Amino acid sequence: MLNKSEISYKLIFESITDAVYALDREWRYTIVNKSAADLVQMHEEKLIGNKITDLFPGIESTVFFKTYRNVMESRKAETVINDFVHEDGRTGWYEVRVYPVPAGILCIATDITDRKQTEELLRKSEEKLRVIFENANDEIVYLDKYGKIIDVNKKVKDIIGYKPEEMIGKKFDELNILNPEDLTAVNKLFNDAFEDGRSKLIRMSVRRKDGSTVFIETNAALVYNEEGPEGIVCIIREITERKLMEKALQQSEERYRNIFQNVFVSLWEEDLSEVRTAIQNLKSQGIIDLSKYLDEHPEFIQKIIKMIKVLDVNDITLKMYGAETKDELLGSLDKIATNESIAIFKEEIIAIAEGKKYIESEVIGRTFQGERLDLLINLTVPSDEEKYKNMLVSMMDITKRKRAEEALRRRTVELEALQETILNLITPHDLNTLLKTIVERAARLLNTKGGGLYLCDPNKQEVQCVVSLNTTCDYSGTILKYGEGAAGTAAQTAKPLIIDDYRTWSKRAAVFDEDHTSLAVLCVPMIWQGRVTGVLDVFSDLEDRCFTQADLDLLILFANHAAIAVENTKLHEQSKKEIAKRKLAEASVRKAHDELEKRVEERTAELIKAQDHIIRSERLAATGQLAASVAHEINSPLQAITVLLGKMKMENEGNKELIGDIDILKKAFSNVRDTVKKLMDLNRPGQENKQRINVNAIADSTVALMKSHLKLNKVKIETDLSPKVPDIIASPQQLGHVFLNLINNSVEAMSGVSKSGTRWKERAKIGGEISIKTKLEKDSIIIQVSDTGPGIAEKDLEHIFDPFYTRKKTMGMGVGLSICNGIIEDHNGTIKAGNAKDGGAVFTVILPTC
Repeated sequence: MLNKSEISYKLIFESITDAVYALDREWRYTIVNKSAADLVQMHEEKLIGNKITDLFPGIESTVFFKTYRNVMESRKAETVINDFVHEDGRTGWYEVRVYPVPAGILCIATDITDRKQTEELLRKSEEKLRVIFENANDEIVYLDKYGKIIDVNKKVKDIIGYKPEEMIGKKFDELNILNPEDLTAVNKLFNDAFEDGRSKLIRMSVRRKDGSTVFIETNAALVYNEEGPEGIVCIIREITERKLMEKALQQSEERYRNIFQNVFVSLWEEDLSEVRTAIQNLKSQGIIDLSKYLDEHPEFIQKIIKMIKVLDVNDITLKMYGAETKDELLGSLDKIATNESIAIFKEEIIAIAEGKKYIESEVIGRTFQGERLDLLINLTVPSDEEKYKNMLVSMMDITKRKRAEEALRRRTVELEALQETILNLITPHDLNTLLKTIVERAARLLNTKGGGLYLCDPNKQEVQCVVSLNTTCDYSGTILKYGEGAAGTAAQTAKPLIIDDYRTWSKRAAVFDEDHTSLAVLCVPMIWQGRVTGVLDVFSDLEDRCFTQADLDLLILFANHAAIAVENTKLHEQSKKEIAKRKLAEASVRKAHDELEKRVEERTAELIKAQDHIIRSERLAATGQLAASVAHEINSPLQAITVLLGKMKMENEGNKELIGDIDILKKAFSNVRDTVKKLMDLNRPGQENKQRINVNAIADSTVALMKSHLKLNKVKIETDLSPKVPDIIASPQQLGHVFLNLINNSVEAMSGVSKSGTRWKERAKIGGEISIKTKLEKDSIIIQVSDTGPGIAEKDLEHIFDPFYTRKKTMGMGVGLSICNGIIEDHNGTIKAGNAKDGGAVFTVILPTC
């Protein structure tokens, strides 16, 4: 039958009675056949390119559109049956099968309106069967057992032009609508149905009442009553359009064959039905992982290849494989299959098993002359089992393209290697290492055994070999005149040379007569700033190796970069020598300058220190003299007053208020006496005996002594005393006095402002933290006392150790820190004041360990 042959897809598409249309992802019509256009009563040109939502407003709310959207999103086929109301009010029932395709969805709609109506009529009553009979799409003719027409439906008039009443009661031969051959076939159909009850489909032509001819097909079915067969029902369907289509298909087949034979792509018509059966048998055996099975059973692939039958090939295929006739290619595919093509057959087997629709693969084939073919194979896997018998496979010869791609890939690899090589060359080298590296890299770049490098002497018109890599003997030091040998010729002409066989080359230098290593030679000049500075060559010792123009271009590009690298290295080495000389001279001058500067700084520091010591000593001396005079004038009256106050206290024991006032006065006079003592201490520091002590022990004892005082003022104290601090010779009383004074100053600084409300002003106890740290640095002990108070004003830092300099709001003479400074200096140390970054004062004491 014609529908089993290869037909043109387009004609089949246009001839399908079902409505077929495709929508893209934007809901635009991309494909519409005639039936689809007739279905919506619009011309195809109006549908193509327009959105279905624009052409049919409100369709988004229909079941059909919801199905379209589901398939578009899920990419899974669905079928929907429902009624649809057209714009003209017409309602129809449709079965729509929706399939996902790469560009969107494909819809096949079958008008089942009549079927739905028929089902509804049959369901209601037998009376409605008559309506179905009358309105059936096919012509129905009911004959009695004698061949007389008992009844016909209205469709008969549409097909043959006769009204029912013109046919009822007559036989076919009386109507004169069949030719003799067809009348015989109808009588045979009638008799066979009554004899064995079988129904047989026959096709024939019918002469219409107006004289025109239509084609019909009919079959017969017996109608029984209680006694047996009483008649026969013939279902007649007009197939005129089908007959015309078959004729068109015949013409299409001819066109297809013409295209098949003359297209510039290799086309193969193959029978893969046995392959499909073999794959299904594997599935039925429970084999799930087909890929693994094929790897473990390669013989199955060979078996599959033999199952593939080549039915036909086009003329271009014969030319591509170098075949003289089609018979050389027809039959089992194993006659042209190659070992390199096994993979594509494995892909085909898996694709068929997994239900894939399309395969595209590259495969290596061989002509009948043994030449390699690079092929691009396209195979569409049919869903219809019958079509496996006539599958169309296309092959495109991409040998030239693959060779071009390989050449491009090789060129890319070479350029990448060139870039890596150039980067290696610009890395700093000494000149000898660089020259050797250039030849090694050139040989590696061109995949050759070895080579050489010559440097030019334009004044002497000669070149000298400086590198000889993998040659029969070491030619380093060999000198050639310009024009002598390959290197001399390239230096003289500034042009490259390709020598296929250096052994027979007429201009070879005599010095290389015994060298049989070099066969093919590539020689290029190294050019820098327009002049030849050297010559680079590579050679191959392989008989079948010949250098190409691409090799030459690559080596020229490399040689130019090598020339730059050589000149840069020469300049770099010369610059390094000059820089080294200059640096040596600069270092000598700098050393003398640094020594002089150091001596000046040391002498200046000594002078400043001596001057400060003299000034501070003079101040202390003057202060001491003043203190001695003041102490004499104050202590005598204070002693008398103290005796009188004691007497008054004894005489007035019952007067508690007076006794309290007397105690306050005595305390005040005691403070005055202590102040006088401090003044006296300014003039006699260092009178206590010094002994071996540890400053950590002095710090701990001082903190313990002031524990209640610190608690009273809400001050926390933390110590971080290094165990590495050694013992030193010092006065424990004086160092204790320093710790005591620094802690007292920190407590006063963190005790807030004075407050009134009592007879004597007191300071608010707002608290804070004091930190005492010690550590050993080289030959010095570092003592650091810091607090979280307000810190020291910048303008006070310069005078804080001066006698009588104070910023205290309460009573204070400003001699405490001066005494501390004197004690530390007496111990050959220093004391400094400053502020922490986070706030608070920091006092640093540095004492020598010896």
